[in-house]
Amino acid sequence: MSISEPRLSGRQQLAAISRSMAGLQREHYGRESTKVNAYAVKDMIVVVVRSKHLTPLEKSMVDGGEPERVLALRAEFARVMAGRYTHTVEQVTGRTVVALLSQAHVDPDIIVEAFFLD
Repeated sequence: MSISEPRLSGRQQLAAISRSMAGLQREHYGRESTKVNAYAVKDMIVVVVRSKHLTPLEKSMVDGGEPERVLALRAEFARVMAGRYTHTVEQVTGRTVVALLSQAHVDPDIIVEAFFLD
């Protein structure tokens, strides 16, 4: 079943969003995420990405005492990827994303994407 089919149940939609976000992480970060979970909270979809390790570039920056630069890099990456992330959620849910908030944390390695729906 394609993720764009509107017949997906709520759980199936969340699973499809999780798989798609994991694929985007793998494709653009060049690494597997440990765990990607999507949650529905009223008019919001929250995606939590947990990774086993930083990328080699990120680890070098953190080891060099620059964790805030890793966070800034991730914020910029999230801004660049916002259209792809939003398209995924809209395609799966059939609803319009009116806002996307992104937040990252270095230790532990967690990224949160909150999509607000119409």
